[in-house]
Amino acid sequence: MRASKALDEKLGDIIKSLDLILIHGKKVIEIMSNKINKGLAARYLTDKNDYDFILSIGDDTTDEDMFRSLGEL
Repeated sequence: MRASKALDEKLGDIIKSLDLILIHGKKVIEIMSNKINKGLAARYLTDKNDYDFILSIGDDTTDEDMFRSLGEL
């Protein structure tokens, strides 16, 4: 069994009761809260301040919430 799959299975059992989720990215496994993501953080910052220009860069699954949130501006 690959180490990443074994880690995924162990973490999956542990985080179920903690209101967390596992996200598989490029060469990374992230553990995140169900209640916050990069999209909500980006929305918080853009609502709080008035920016002339926003550059958003990312190449992983975990960046998709941010892109969707900023695309709504």
